[in-house]
Amino acid sequence: MEKQKILEGNKLIAEFMGYVVLEAGYRSKDLERNELQIDDLKYQKSWDCLMPVVEKIEKYVCKYNLKERFCMGMLSILTPIEDVYKEVIEFIKWYNKNNK
Repeated sequence: MEKQKILEGNKLIAEFMGYVVLEAGYRSKDLERNELQIDDLKYQKSWDCLMPVVEKIEKYVCKYNLKERFCMGMLSILTPIEDVYKEVIEFIKWYNKNNK
C-alpha cells in the first residue's frame, strides 16, 4: 500500500477515535490534548492498534442495526490485517459522510 494512502487512512482512523493528529515533526506543548503524531500511527500493521477501532465500529453497527451493511463479525482469525484495515477505512468514510 502506498505511503501517502496509509498516512491518510491512519489520520482518518485516529480522528474517528477522537485524537488530534499532528503532522510529522510537530509536537504540541499542550499536554491536555489527546494528540498523536502522524508518523506514530500504526493501524495498518498492528492488531493492537486496529482492534479498538473495530470494536468501536462494531458497537455502532449493532446499536444502529447496520449489520447487513457492515458486518465486522464476519472477520475471522485468518483475515489479513490489510483487509480489515481497508474495511475500517471504508466504514469511517461512510460514517463521516452520513453523520455530519
